[in-house]
Amino acid sequence: MKLPSSRVLELIIAASVVVISVASLFVALYQGRVMEQTMKASVLPVIEYSTGNFDMESEEPRITMTLHNNGLGPAEVREVIFRYNGEEFTSPGHLVSVCCVANAASPQEASAYLQDIQMPVITSNLRGRVMTQGQELLMLAVPGYSNEGARGEVYRTLDDARFEVEVEICYCSVFDDCWRSRYPDAERWEVASCIRRRPQDG
Repeated sequence: MKLPSSRVLELIIAASVVVISVASLFVALYQGRVMEQTMKASVLPVIEYSTGNFDMESEEPRITMTLHNNGLGPAEVREVIFRYNGEEFTSPGHLVSVCCVANAASPQEASAYLQDIQMPVITSNLRGRVMTQGQELLMLAVPGYSNEGARGEVYRTLDDARFEVEVEICYCSVFDDCWRSRYPDAERWEVASCIRRRPQDG
C-alpha cells in the first residue's frame, strides 16, 4: 500500500530530527572531551630534578638536590625515591648516611657520626608537598666543607656520589592525573596512581 505523500514527508522529517539529535549528541560529547583535555593541559605540572655544588646567591660551595615545578599548574608530590648502589631510600638524609660515611656498620651509626662531626645535612619533608607553578623544593643541602677534615671527606664523597644517584618522583595534578619522572635519564610517563611497594629505609 502506497503511503500518502504527507505521511512520507512526516517520516522524512522525523528521521532527520533523529539524525540531527544523534549528531548533536556526538558533537557535544566531543566538545566536552576537548574542553576537559584543554583544562587539564592548562594546569599540567612538570616536576624536574637538578643537583649542584655551588650556591649562586651566597657564592659558596653547597651540594643541593632540588625539585622544580616547570609546568603550568600545581603538583602534589606523592613519592620520591632515591636509588644508590642497588638500594632505595625515601629520605635524602638517609641516602647521605649510607653513601658517604666510610666504615659505618649501619645507617644509624653513620647518622651518629655525622652528628659527632657536626656535619649539617639539611633535608625537607617530601611526601604530600604541594608545589605551585614555578616553585622549587630543596630536598637536600649540605654546606661546603671540602677542605675541613672529616666533614671535608664526607662532602667530597657526596659531591662524587650525587652523579650516581637515581631520583624517581611521582606526582599528581589537581585533576588527580599522575606521572613518574626518573633522573638523570629525564624520563617521564603517565601512571594510574602513585601507589607502589614502599622501599625499605633500613
